[in-house]
Amino acid sequence: MAAAHYPAAAAPHRVPADAHPGGIENREKTPAQTPWWLTLIRMAAAALVILALADPVLNPNSEKALSGSGPVVLVVDNGWAGAAQWQARTFMI
Repeated sequence: MAAAHYPAAAAPHRVPADAHPGGIENREKTPAQTPWWLTLIRMAAAALVILALADPVLNPNSEKALSGSGPVVLVVDNGWAGAAQWQARTFMI
C-alpha cells in the first residue's frame, strides 16, 4: 500500500485583536446636524400626510353631515387640562 501524501501544515500566524487595515478611510461623512430646510420639508410632508389621513371636511353643511344611520363614536379627552371647561364640553356633546 502506498503512503498518503498530505499537504504541509499551515504555519501559525498571530493577528492582534485590534488589527485593521492601515491607510483606508471612510469617505462618507455624516453631518452632525440635519439642515434646517430638510427638516422643514420633512415636517411639511408629515403634516400633509396627517391631514390627508384625517379626511378633513371643508365647508360642511347639514345635508352631508352624519348622513349615515349607524352609531356615532365620540372620543373625549377627560384629562386635567379639560377639567376647567368640563361642563361646557358635556353640554356640547
